[in-house]
Amino acid sequence: MARIASLVVKRDFIEETGSLEEDTEGFVNFARGIDGVEVAFIMIQKDDGNTWRVSLRGKGRVNVQRIAKRLGGGGHRDAAGCRLKGSPYEVKNKIISEIQREMHQDKIFV
Repeated sequence: MARIASLVVKRDFIEETGSLEEDTEGFVNFARGIDGVEVAFIMIQKDDGNTWRVSLRGKGRVNVQRIAKRLGGGGHRDAAGCRLKGSPYEVKNKIISEIQREMHQDKIFV
């Protein structure tokens, strides 16, 4: 059973809807609220198209601050973030890999 939920918000979605990046605040909490999800994250594409703002949320069993720190960011045990460069596929896979690493380290298997 997967215990990771992810959301991806591309720049064109923000522009097409007439939204602001700030309008995505809190979206990651919807994913974290899914039954069985231990870690949720959202990737928001920045204007350059290659940089992603990543917000991670946990429910206490997985320390998302350690994940964010390994990825160059920071935060708190249950709420952390970072910025990564790459394609959506590359960035998502990197984040999932680090989450799985943390889950295995803490014996919370995916």
